[in-house]
Amino acid sequence: MDVSLRRKIILLAAVVASAPGLAHAAGPEASAMFRTILILLLVVSLAYVVSHVMAGWISKRFGVITGVEYILLGAVVGPITGLLDASTLGKLDAALVLGTGSLGLLAGLETRSRVSGETSTYGLGAGLIISLVTFALVAGVPAALFFHLGGPGDWIQQVPHLVVIGAIALVADGRPVQALGAYLDARGSGGATAARVARACSAIAVVVFGVSFCIGKPFFEVFGYTLTPLGATGAWILVHLGLGGLLAALFLGFLFRDYEEERLLTVLIGMVIFASGIAFYLGLSPIPVCFVIGVFLGRNRRADQLEPMLLSVERPLYIVLFFFAGAALAFNLAAWMYFLFIPFLVLRWWGRAFGGWLASRTVRSVRRHPPMGAVTYFPGGLSVAMALNYSSVFGNVPLAQEIYFAVIVAVLISEVMAYRPTRRWLIDATNVSTEKSPGDADRQAAGA
Repeated sequence: MDVSLRRKIILLAAVVASAPGLAHAAGPEASAMFRTILILLLVVSLAYVVSHVMAGWISKRFGVITGVEYILLGAVVGPITGLLDASTLGKLDAALVLGTGSLGLLAGLETRSRVSGETSTYGLGAGLIISLVTFALVAGVPAALFFHLGGPGDWIQQVPHLVVIGAIALVADGRPVQALGAYLDARGSGGATAARVARACSAIAVVVFGVSFCIGKPFFEVFGYTLTPLGATGAWILVHLGLGGLLAALFLGFLFRDYEEERLLTVLIGMVIFASGIAFYLGLSPIPVCFVIGVFLGRNRRADQLEPMLLSVERPLYIVLFFFAGAALAFNLAAWMYFLFIPFLVLRWWGRAFGGWLASRTVRSVRRHPPMGAVTYFPGGLSVAMALNYSSVFGNVPLAQEIYFAVIVAVLISEVMAYRPTRRWLIDATNVSTEKSPGDADRQAAGA
């Protein structure tokens, strides 16, 4: 059996095993649980089939794969037709936690100093500048409006939500850049450097996202003293770091044993489920907790073996998350709120463009390339995972559904619009053939 196929079967088994957390149900509840598990099986099966059958064709034709069609499919199956209602989605939280935790772990593993087997610049300086400018626009402009219109009290209440929005805006997926570079047969260090900058942006995004879950969260008494809001925020940040570090140390013990790849993948997914479950129970985000684990594991001698394992099951996870992102949308909004995605989209693109321009003039390692903002437009699955995590925790808070709707629509549009500027940047920054266009591979195959 193909190794990739075995890994996807392991993933399917793990998802199904993690979903029925309410398996004690009886009578009508048992029927509802059966329906929930059946829907989950259908979704994961669809993810597997599509990732195997269509992904290769799309990649061959366009060089890069997005997940926008699955968001639309989820919206049709969920809020539009009602086949997947909110109560059913709530029962599938365990599967979503697995997906979000896995992407967090992968983001942590990708903080290593090697990209595509070649030592390259870290890209942290450029990523930090692009992220700071983007965050200042996406979170700062709404914060200024809230402060001006509602006063300090209203501004303070919105801080956690503004930080979440800013964190999601920071995510940049580096894999489409690499895939499109391979498709265009790009030569030189530009593609690897661009991917490293994008991954640095995503790492910063995860850190900011984790902080957003700590702001305003009360902490238990320490030696009889109640911590101040600032102290409680710092304490929860330490809990994120401590929990991730402790679980990483636990898992490192397994890595000293010589497991077969499939068994190691089973242990890896089990660790993600365990870590994500603890984070979910504590009201924390599984994404930064698993990210911390990934950072520690990325320094292990077997990190080169772990990352390909997660990448081999990444596409089905992407599809599941994108599907449920669409299914969790709510359309019972005020008319003007349907357009909240426009300022988010515009401010994010402005932040990327200006931040990339500023980085190209201040960071030595990227000066020889065109401004990097153009290759940080792809939001990727991590941004969808963050949005789903935010919705599951803050879904009942005023304006949370409106914010979630705006973010998902902006991600959908960005995934489509990012193709052209990324392709144009690669043509300008690397040695590629400008004659190659989408569909060339298919036409060559037909001619043969």
